[in-house]
Amino acid sequence: AGRTYSRGLELSAAWRPADGLSASLSYGYTRATFHRYDDGRNDYSGKRLPYSPSHTLFASATWRVPLQWQGIRPVIGANLRGVGDIKWNESNDLTQPFYALLGMQISLESRLWSLNLWAENLTDTRYSTFYFTSIGNSFTQYAAPRTIGATLRLRLAK
Repeated sequence: AGRTYSRGLELSAAWRPADGLSASLSYGYTRATFHRYDDGRNDYSGKRLPYSPSHTLFASATWRVPLQWQGIRPVIGANLRGVGDIKWNESNDLTQPFYALLGMQISLESRLWSLNLWAENLTDTRYSTFYFTSIGNSFTQYAAPRTIGATLRLRLAK
């Protein structure tokens, strides 16, 4: 068993400049390394821990449009998610570079229901979500491409 050393920081901010308008931003930095790790064949001391992203980022903005029609109110939102870089193995020679994903949504909300039309990964960014080696074979899981959908929510009770 080896020893590891992790350090980092996380910052978050939220802003409400006006009624119905909000924005938020979160950023995280992590530096996780092997302090001491020798598996008998390789010394990984000083290398970054696999699967631990260096940076995480999330930004969002939401506007609850100040219009109503028969109790139905529109809401518009956008977000940006970023992660990376990620080392996939102890030797740090397989890396997922930093990537960012853009998402948007348009919703109609009432007291009893809401309909949300949404899109994720609008830029159709190709990136790996997971990598591992088993019995000498390498496996990579890639993320979903651009995805568009709708969500209907019904409120049955208060």
